[in-house]
Amino acid sequence: VGLILTSLEGTEFTYALRFQFTASNNEAEYEALIAGLRIAALIEVRNVHISVDSKLVANQVLGTYVAKEENMVKYLEKTKSLISGFANFSISQVPRSKNKKADALSKIASTSFAYLSKHVLVEVLKDKSIQEEEVVTVVEEKGPTWMTPIMEYLKNGTLPGNRKEASQLRIKARHMHAGPRFMVAKAMRLGYYWPTMHRDAQDMIRTCNACQEGPGKVKFLIVAMDYFTKWIEAKAVATITGSQVKKFVWDNIVCRFGLPGEIVSNNGKQFSDNSFKDWCEKLNITQCFASVKHPQSNGLVERANRSLGEGIKARLEIEMPTYRTVVVDAIHNNEELRLNLDLLEERRECAAIRKAKAKLKMTKYYNTRVRGVTFRPRDFVYRSNEASHAMDGGKLGLKWEGPYEVTEALGDGAYMLRSMDGTILPRTWNVANLKKCYL
Repeated sequence: VGLILTSLEGTEFTYALRFQFTASNNEAEYEALIAGLRIAALIEVRNVHISVDSKLVANQVLGTYVAKEENMVKYLEKTKSLISGFANFSISQVPRSKNKKADALSKIASTSFAYLSKHVLVEVLKDKSIQEEEVVTVVEEKGPTWMTPIMEYLKNGTLPGNRKEASQLRIKARHMHAGPRFMVAKAMRLGYYWPTMHRDAQDMIRTCNACQEGPGKVKFLIVAMDYFTKWIEAKAVATITGSQVKKFVWDNIVCRFGLPGEIVSNNGKQFSDNSFKDWCEKLNITQCFASVKHPQSNGLVERANRSLGEGIKARLEIEMPTYRTVVVDAIHNNEELRLNLDLLEERRECAAIRKAKAKLKMTKYYNTRVRGVTFRPRDFVYRSNEASHAMDGGKLGLKWEGPYEVTEALGDGAYMLRSMDGTILPRTWNVANLKKCYL
C-alpha cells in the first residue's frame, strides 16, 4: 500500500508498505492508516486529517459502522489509541478516482520494489500491526510477604515487638526505596513478572515526592569560574552562608587547584560575611567585589549561571498572543501587517527547516525498521527476472530466476555470481536485485 503525507504548504512526503502476509483490502487500508498516524506522531504533528478510499474504514473510525470481525475490532482499537495522541483529528472517505497518487504508489511498491526503494521509503511488514506478544500469566499466592509489615505500619501503625526491627521498619517505610533495577530484581526473585515492570518501577519512583525534592533539600547554587581556563565549579546547597561559601572554596578550589590569588564576587552577604573575609585574609587571598546591582561587571560567571539555570529549569510553551493579552492599535494595524511581509522570508526559511527536519525524522523512522540484507560466498540466491530478462516475463511470468551461487562479495552490496552449471556471470549484481535461496 502507499500513503502520502501532505503539509499545509502543499509539500508531499511519500511512504510505501510492502506486506509479507496475506491481508484483505480493509486490513491493508488499516495498516496504511496506522503507519500514517505513527509517522505523524513521530514528526510531532498535532492536527491531522485523513483521506481514505475505504468507506468501511472511514465509517468505523467515525463510529457510524460497528466493527464485528475480530481483526477489524483489533485494528479499530489500535487506530483509536493512536488518534488519542493528536489535538485535532478528522477522517473522510474519498472516491478512488481522487486517490490516484496513493494507488499508483501501492501498485509500484508491489511490482517494482527494487526500483521504488531507491526513490521512495518502502517498509516491509512481516507481521500485522494488531499481532500482540504473548504475556505469561502471573499467579499470586496469598500469604505474608516482605511487604506485609510495611503495609501494616502504614495502614494501622503496627510495629514489631523487637525494638531494632521497629526502628528499621520506620526507616524503610518513610520515603526510602531502591532504584528501579533493584526493585525489579527483588520482585522477580519473589516470583513476580510482567512485561512493563521496569518502566512501571521507574514511573513509581519518579512520582515519589521525597525523591523529587533532591538530597538534602538543596535549592541554592554556588558557582565559580576560572577566568583563564573558563573552568566551572558548581555546588548545590540547602542554605547559602559565609561558612558554606568557605567550605565550597576550600573543597572545590583550594584542595583541587591550589590557593587562588584573587576572588571576584557580587555583594551578597555570604561573600561579605566577616568569617569568609577573615578566612581569605588568613590565606592571602585578595577579595574583590563587583559594582553594586550591576552583574555585567562580573559577566563571565553570570553567563555561566545563566547556562546552568537554562539546563535545569522547566520549559513552558510560549502561547500565541490574543486580544486579551496584547495591546491592539487599529490605526497602526496596516504597518504591523506590512511587518509580517518583511518577516515572510524568515518564516519560509523556518518552514524549509521544519520540512527538512520532518524528512530526516521519516528517514530515521524508516532506517530503524529496515533490515539490511547481505550474502556471503557460497550462498545461493535468486536473481530478479525484471532486471536480468533471462526468462519471458509478463503478468503471470516468473519474478525471480535462478538459483545462482555467490562467488565473491565486492562491498557496497555488489556480488559476483555463478550459475549452477559453473558459468561465471560477466557483470556484478546488486543486492536490490537478489533474494535468498534456500537449498
